[in-house]
Amino acid sequence: MVKASWEPAQDGESGLAGYSIVWDTSPDTLPDDTVNLGADATEAESAQLADGNSHYFHIRSGDVAGNWCDTAVHIGPFWIDTTPPTLVTDLRSTSHEIETCSADAVVQLAWTSATDESSGLKGYWILWDTSPDTLPDGTVEIGPDVTIHASTELPDGKDHYFHIRSVDNVGNTLDEAVHIGPFYIDTTGDGSAEHVASNRCLVK
Repeated sequence: MVKASWEPAQDGESGLAGYSIVWDTSPDTLPDDTVNLGADATEAESAQLADGNSHYFHIRSGDVAGNWCDTAVHIGPFWIDTTPPTLVTDLRSTSHEIETCSADAVVQLAWTSATDESSGLKGYWILWDTSPDTLPDGTVEIGPDVTIHASTELPDGKDHYFHIRSVDNVGNTLDEAVHIGPFYIDTTGDGSAEHVASNRCLVK
């Protein structure tokens, strides 16, 4: 909903009867000569507006004698977006296999962008941690055009996960994220193919 407010109109003859107001998606609508808001009103609130970028408010004043302004006052457009963006798709590592030991402590990732039909995609909240289903909270954000990411050097362990959550330009986001992992990192082994292939490289 959108709330509009104004300074009262003035009429020095018969007095102000009130206003005719309209909410619509046209920039220059002239409300008809029907009073639907009293002379004492100084604000109006819309009904629930649909998602979109072309909502306008129009107000026209009329007096007790039945005279109406030839024009109206208009304000807008108001942009409404209540729909979260989609999730990213095809989240994958381009450097590591899931649940497979690697001596490379930096994990490279890629994904296909999320989309947002209304206000547009602002970017992503991301997080590396050791839990399989964490929901990022906005602490770390990357831009909407980013489709690749490299971790910092991860410590040795079998529980590294990456999480990514989409957010749009008005802050809408789903209560879910896309997750990938676990990645196994072991930089302390002997480096042999047998050591890595055994997938027991972290068992000392």
